Amino acid sequence: MSKPIIYLAFANDENAHLAVLKEESRQLMSILGPLHDKEAVEVYRDESTSVHDLIESFERFDGRFAIFHYGGHAGGSSLHLEAGHAHANGIAELLSRQKDLQLVFLNGCSTYAQVERLMQLGIKAVIATSVAIADIMAKDFSSWFYRALVAKKSIKSAFYFAVSALHTQYGDSSCKPALIEYRGGLKLDIDADIIPWGLYINEQHKETLNWRLPDRPIQRLLPHPLDNYSPNDYLPKILGAMANYDPSLKRIIDEVKSGKMDKREVLPIIIQKLPWTIGAQLQKLISRSESMRKAGLERLQQSIQTYIVTAQVLLYILVSQYWEEQRKSQSGNAPQQVNELLILNENSAQFFDYIDTLGKIGKVFIDNGWQPFVSKFSDLFTALTEKGPFYKAYLLLESIREQLASGRLNTSSVPQLCEEAENSLTIFIGTISFLINYKMVAIRDIFVTSSRYQTVNYLHKLGSLNAADSAYLTLESDPRPFKNHTESGAILLVDDLDHEKISRFLSLSPFIIDNNVFLDKSRESLDIYLYSHVENGEYVYKNVNSQFQKMISQNAYSISTGYEEKVEVKDEVDIGWEFNESSVKILRPYALLKTQFEIMKKELINAG
Repeated sequence: MSKPIIYLAFANDENAHLAVLKEESRQLMSILGPLHDKEAVEVYRDESTSVHDLIESFERFDGRFAIFHYGGHAGGSSLHLEAGHAHANGIAELLSRQKDLQLVFLNGCSTYAQVERLMQLGIKAVIATSVAIADIMAKDFSSWFYRALVAKKSIKSAFYFAVSALHTQYGDSSCKPALIEYRGGLKLDIDADIIPWGLYINEQHKETLNWRLPDRPIQRLLPHPLDNYSPNDYLPKILGAMANYDPSLKRIIDEVKSGKMDKREVLPIIIQKLPWTIGAQLQKLISRSESMRKAGLERLQQSIQTYIVTAQVLLYILVSQYWEEQRKSQSGNAPQQVNELLILNENSAQFFDYIDTLGKIGKVFIDNGWQPFVSKFSDLFTALTEKGPFYKAYLLLESIREQLASGRLNTSSVPQLCEEAENSLTIFIGTISFLINYKMVAIRDIFVTSSRYQTVNYLHKLGSLNAADSAYLTLESDPRPFKNHTESGAILLVDDLDHEKISRFLSLSPFIIDNNVFLDKSRESLDIYLYSHVENGEYVYKNVNSQFQKMISQNAYSISTGYEEKVEVKDEVDIGWEFNESSVKILRPYALLKTQFEIMKKELINAG
């Protein structure tokens, strides 16, 4: 079956050059490209479109256009293409032949006059401009619109999102309220006191306002599913991958092969080897609860949640180092996905592709000659480029995730998808099992010791995040000397805990945090949270130990940097004077995290 096409046409003019047009072209391909890679749609772009190119593309893709986008100079009667103008009436006729066309986006100056003819010929929806528009605003508006579409927002919601983003970026004074009009071939009158962009809907196709980009079809990986599949049949294979990084595990594998040990007995060993941020979700998947012991919807959801958290951890490790490298070198422009990561809303977070972003940042590392803190990340970048088993497993898990989030999953396929998801999750975690050679540790206290004229020592009281038990943090009896100090209360990734002095470490703050540190609670227990999204200007975290339904809902398993706590403050000694009264102090325990994010945004987004 042919996939729908998003066609992007751009044309510049040597005599009236649009400086930002190429950047708009690059951004839209960056936003829409992953959909092409995942085979949800096909995206084609002409950066220097001529009349001949346009006609040839209509002939080549006849009947398959879903979205037609034009960026460049235009007017009421034509699009100003390379080496000639394309007349609006002719383009309208070509577009009317596209039976599956949902939207025409004319991102050029004063294209509003073309709307009437398009509506008369049955075009379902048009975004056009009523006046001349600034080059950079045109780029930003289209980028925000397509980002929202990729996040599975409808055309209507995406349009309003782009308008709100424009108001935020440029202020309300230059951007009046948005315009959505229903048209049925009638005379169009425009109010000059509106935003330059309008969304016009054909009266015969009002349902197009609710149209969303299609989900990627789920392409099965298992050529021969197991005859009698039971949950957790595939996961023990992860131990085989781990043995490549810990030879002592080969003895356990030999015992399984000889029949001395059941293969399911290795599952707790696998979890103990992984960082708790990943192990917590995997532990739920292998639990003996009724919902996890059968191939049903809850198990499928938990499989996908395990994948999401693992993907987040991988990306947060790399972005944490990227921030450090960028600060040192002041080079390497941030990929567009990094910008999106730091401004995710709750809806877009459900569709944000962490692994695709990992690959994009990986390219920046390669281009700048930066060595990843986790050296095997280089192999991961290669695996994504070569599109082998790891890449295919990621695509399958991502496509199931997308359909679960959009509510469009065929429930009759759930039992088969449980097996497919477990197989792909096994490949995914097996490929990144090099993480067993690294430890995540929580820093609880830092002590500074120094003798006169001697080197300062930074002693860190720490505990390893043990996947065997999420409830307690086993603090080491003696503080560890570090070559340099880190932040108190931070979660670190270290590659060597055997030596007394730790010289290499990577701070994962503000992406991964221990909540108990900020609330000054138990010094022995853990309460690990991962960054999720932004809401009302505050950064929201989700508990790594919560289940799928709890991870995506607003409840006690979420915390926000905007949280305030009122504390009554009294004088320690009451000597009876009248003004010795108690007062209420407002504490914001997570304010430091927001400050870290704001600094990161300034340094990465603005620098990019």
